[in-house]
Amino acid sequence: MYFPDSTTLGEVRKYIRDQREEKGTCCPGCQGFSKNYRYSVNALKADLLTEVLLYGGLDPVHVSKDLPHIKQHGGELAKTRHWGLLEPVGTHTGVWRVTLKGKQFLKGNVEIPEWVITYNNVVIEEAENMITAEWSFAKSERFNFVKHMLPVRTNRDESK
Repeated sequence: MYFPDSTTLGEVRKYIRDQREEKGTCCPGCQGFSKNYRYSVNALKADLLTEVLLYGGLDPVHVSKDLPHIKQHGGELAKTRHWGLLEPVGTHTGVWRVTLKGKQFLKGNVEIPEWVITYNNVVIEEAENMITAEWSFAKSERFNFVKHMLPVRTNRDESK
């Protein structure tokens, strides 16, 4: 997309906001790719969170060193932070701690939104429907790249 010099920053922001809900777009200023992503806590994410909890309890775990068999799914594990179930520890990549909320979720004592929509790794919208860990474990769907890249529209008014 070409933007003439007279284009305002607000116009560019609106273009990016509209396009990131569809197929994503490159920012004309920085060339960074912008897209909304929708995630849910499926069986894989719940399984990975359980493994980290069983290994380290609420203590920090360096996933690639302590649990190398789940390293390939580290990105899926990291997404559970969007619900507050997991948190990074320090500045070291791959060191995570299951939160008390994460432990309570896995025990069936806490419900979380069925899905979240993120932009730039920040939650911008979440489902009203709440789910339990039992629902997550029963949901046998594994990661699907094609479904992951589908358009994600929000109900949120970001024009403010």
